[in-house]
Amino acid sequence: MLVARRGRIYASDMATGGAIILMHDGSLAVLTAPMPHAALSSALEVVRADAPWLVPADDARAHAGLCEVLDVGRDERAIIHALPADVLHRTRADREADVRWVMSPDAIDWSHVDADLRHELAAAFAFSPVAAAFDDGQAVSFCYAAFQTETLWDVSIDTIPRARGRGHARQVAAFLVAHMRDRGRRPVWGAVESNAASLALARTLGFVPVDALRVVTPRPPALRR
Repeated sequence: MLVARRGRIYASDMATGGAIILMHDGSLAVLTAPMPHAALSSALEVVRADAPWLVPADDARAHAGLCEVLDVGRDERAIIHALPADVLHRTRADREADVRWVMSPDAIDWSHVDADLRHELAAAFAFSPVAAAFDDGQAVSFCYAAFQTETLWDVSIDTIPRARGRGHARQVAAFLVAHMRDRGRRPVWGAVESNAASLALARTLGFVPVDALRVVTPRPPALRR
């Protein structure tokens, strides 16, 4: 978030070494270590009401402190995966698959894609190359880098419902993994434990678990006490 200049340090605490990092658009928050309740409560006033918070999975104090000030809707463990060097080296785009770059939001027909995914992908063009797998001329699966550092990139992948389970996600992910590898960046794959499909796809592509986070999401406003 900071390397890409898409976020800022909202607050920090010298005593704990903790910090609160927020996306500029308020869509994501990160708590790196325990922070005072006052700082957490203040941050909740400036992030979106539905913004998820990422917390180190092994920091019980930070997690408990956040849950004390947040009206928690979901609290899940996310498994962080990396691609071993030998697998990364072997990854190639499938030459038989119809996978291509989407050069701009105006380059393809989006009428079959739901509004939320269209909005997500329209924003992605500002910070990442976007690749798509096509089926019968329609773009059905999309892959881009949600975040990038000097050496890493975070895999984001979406497939429209009618095209799931047919290999399109695997094809478009391999395409972008190979492209980014040739530019010196290794992929990172994160998925909450309840997302069995994403975890299965990560395994299919050769990713292995290396770390974990907790993803704490507020209760939707309409359901709050």
